[in-house]
Amino acid sequence: MGRPIMIKIYTFQELLIPENRKAIFPLLFDLCYFEHTHHSVKEHYQLVNQPINADVFIFPINYFSIKQKDYQMHYKSLYELAVSLGKKIMVYTGGDYGKTFQDNNIITWRNAGFKSSNHHQTTIIPSLINDPLERENLNFKIHSYQQRPLISFTGFAVSNRKEKLRIVLSTIQNNLKRTIDVDGSDKQSFYNAAESRFTYLKELEIHPQIDTDFIYRNKYRAGAVTNEQRETSTQEFFENLNNSPYTFCLRGAGNFSVRFYESLACGRIPVLVDTDVQLPLEDQIDWDQHICRMLPNENLAEKLIAFHKAQTPGSFRDLQKSNRALYENYLVRHAFFCKLHDSLKALL
Repeated sequence: MGRPIMIKIYTFQELLIPENRKAIFPLLFDLCYFEHTHHSVKEHYQLVNQPINADVFIFPINYFSIKQKDYQMHYKSLYELAVSLGKKIMVYTGGDYGKTFQDNNIITWRNAGFKSSNHHQTTIIPSLINDPLERENLNFKIHSYQQRPLISFTGFAVSNRKEKLRIVLSTIQNNLKRTIDVDGSDKQSFYNAAESRFTYLKELEIHPQIDTDFIYRNKYRAGAVTNEQRETSTQEFFENLNNSPYTFCLRGAGNFSVRFYESLACGRIPVLVDTDVQLPLEDQIDWDQHICRMLPNENLAEKLIAFHKAQTPGSFRDLQKSNRALYENYLVRHAFFCKLHDSLKALL
């Protein structure tokens, strides 16, 4: 095969300064900041100095940092320049919520949103995690097929009035900020992720045909505040995840799950509650060949049991290997950018 056709990118390079490192567009992070960028990224993408030579424009800073950094005029200027030259502009809306632009001039990069309302030019970014199998004392493990499925979970899962009240007040407050344009992200409905997790997990625990290994936390990351506490909770998380073939995955504050990608990286099988999620590279990955997916109104236990019974000892081993390979070949940051190249080229 020949070399890929380079996607040429124009941006305001004067904004690519050290102070903006943490807010930078993910692709530009690899092109300009990342000390360990894989050579393949620069074989697919190139920054150009003249806007007329570009295939696409990128606003270099996370959309939600524009006001904070006083870049409103930069954004307006770059957007208008792109439109005047008949080019599209890619905008990164990072964080839990993101923003939906109903604008054919914009290609939105975000972590999630809702599939039913995302613009058709939305690029979903996987959680670009560090490979957990590079951690000490964590190795790729192949679980043999057992009669009953074994599923794990470690995380924030509670059902109490305090958390319900916190969610209600937080959602009202944040939606008010969105109404008065203090916060540019999408308005959100009430969603108590911790309570939803708790309810699903309890249903699985009492089922006689399912084995479970759940660690309930009453705070995010077990309330860890020191580096030592964070490392301890992280080690417990990954040991629990790696010791079961299946992992329960449900959204958090935003409509996506970092645990979903951590599970795939370990070769585990995510059991995903599909809350109108849009997954990365859906035009290339047949996700239902890799995960057990259920809708919120379906019976999770029955769905998992049916998925498990459809496996054979051989297919079960192969699925775990396939999920680890999926992570390595599509979801590692450099692999994702390279796999995205052709899909992105088709939008330009």
